[in-house]
Amino acid sequence: MRIGVLVLWAAGLVAVGLVLPTAIGFAGHPEHAIRTVPLLTHAGRILRDAAPGQRFLCEGPGLERIDVALTSLHPESVELELVLREGDATGEVVRRASALPPPTRGQPFVPFRFEPVLDSAGRWYHFELSPAGGAALAGHTPWVRYRGRVGRNEGWGDQVIETDAAEGTFGSPLDGLRALAFACEDFSTERGWVRFELFELGRENETPLRSVQLPPTVVKGGYAFFGFRPIPDSAGRTFAYRVLSSGNVRFVGKAGQPTFKTYHGAPGGRPGLEGMTSGGEPLTDRDLVFRAWSEYGPARGWETADARAGWRLWAALLCWAAAAVALVVAFAAPLVGGARREPS
Repeated sequence: MRIGVLVLWAAGLVAVGLVLPTAIGFAGHPEHAIRTVPLLTHAGRILRDAAPGQRFLCEGPGLERIDVALTSLHPESVELELVLREGDATGEVVRRASALPPPTRGQPFVPFRFEPVLDSAGRWYHFELSPAGGAALAGHTPWVRYRGRVGRNEGWGDQVIETDAAEGTFGSPLDGLRALAFACEDFSTERGWVRFELFELGRENETPLRSVQLPPTVVKGGYAFFGFRPIPDSAGRTFAYRVLSSGNVRFVGKAGQPTFKTYHGAPGGRPGLEGMTSGGEPLTDRDLVFRAWSEYGPARGWETADARAGWRLWAALLCWAAAAVALVVAFAAPLVGGARREPS
């Protein structure tokens, strides 16, 4: 009797410890789940003329839902429309969906559901968000994951700084300095050119280490990125920057200085992601924080887990199985020994 109970207990251990997590983990799992924890950087209010988007490769059939991480910048919530195109930002429209984000800063992911695209497997898609109903801008902004580690990370400021020449200095905490993202209340290259220059401290009158002239960019209540070729040995060095423009730029900062973040690391991204867009303009150094849902079953989940973890996944499973067997043996020994000592 005790042996039968032990066998049931061991089977339950295996079911709870392996089968149940596998079933839960691979059921309804998004094939793309772009995350940034914690959420640090947003792209500014969603504008009809500079709509944010993202290009991605769909691996499974039946693409039916895209969740986009948003945060509220204005108490009034405006309905948003998601337009899904095949290929890129100029491709044929295949689906449209709308959603009304909550006016609070609660759950960041807002789902956009549409009729499944049955033949979506192996195809590239581009989605774009814009205010619905002809509105010029919305009160929400999408979160962005820049492809690099965050070094200097200043919080959003409490002062609007309007200037056509912003200057400052900073120390780089990490190697591979490759971008600065400035907090902006109102930033637009449509009013004129904007140029970023980076110098070694004390050499501001020499040729800049890096110089960036931005492509068409419009940001309202978000971060303007200045990306450049990485500086490999930047850790511990002090730099000076200049942001010059032909028209006033409204930064956000503290004590008269714009607030900004630094990003470090080699360029590159996850396979299947071509980066975000702004008004159709490709920005391949960053991605929207989003999730894409298709028919992503357990088989695809195992393939993805094997591709990302390789032998480490199977080594972990073997170790778990060995630990389970050891527990069964440890609990079985006193039961079996007690059964043998019982009088016949």
